[in-house]
Amino acid sequence: MDISLLPQVRTRVAFAVTTSLLALPATTSPAQNERAAFTMTLDNRWSVGDGLAEKAFLVSLQGLVNRDAPNLYFLYPTEWPYSFDEPLRDYLTEVYDFRFTEFDGVGEALEQFRDDVKGYVVWDEEERTSLIVSFTTAGLEDAVVVSEDLIPLVEAAGIPKVEDNRGRFTEWTDYEIYNWAYDAYWDRVNQDFLIYIGGHAQARMEAGIADMAVMKRAFATD
Repeated sequence: MDISLLPQVRTRVAFAVTTSLLALPATTSPAQNERAAFTMTLDNRWSVGDGLAEKAFLVSLQGLVNRDAPNLYFLYPTEWPYSFDEPLRDYLTEVYDFRFTEFDGVGEALEQFRDDVKGYVVWDEEERTSLIVSFTTAGLEDAVVVSEDLIPLVEAAGIPKVEDNRGRFTEWTDYEIYNWAYDAYWDRVNQDFLIYIGGHAQARMEAGIADMAVMKRAFATD
């Protein structure tokens, strides 16, 4: 099936973040009747070989753990066009009694939410588009996406591999890759959503919206 037949639906980050945090039921701390959640500050390194692997892992983890409650919130770089992250966090703290615990790294985040992760999907750092396909797979398989370097982290936590895209799309065009993904996943995905990852090109990918693809089990594209 031709990927160009997919409906042209765009999801805005601002709406997605606000909806995810305010519309879902909260996790409550029995001792203080507060809403307990976790946060992490992300830097501006979002390129293949320079920070993207860790960010992709965290964003996919966020999609899994926020399905039932607003458990994980990120503060994005100030250079990004959406600059409401910190004010919104403060608003949630002051008005909705959220109490955020800060993670220092990916290991802490995985340890906290290990039970939500059923598997991992490996993307190919030699083929950027394989990461976008891997977000689709991760949503369907309740998995996180990892680069080759992060495999030891997830395997040490006893998480099984559910898909490996290394070498699968070598010398394929993006058109060919997305058509393959359409044939493989379209019948399984939530067709109410189509998530455009966007955010630069070539080695850089600002994939902040990818958590919605995982959360909603939606098809990710670019």
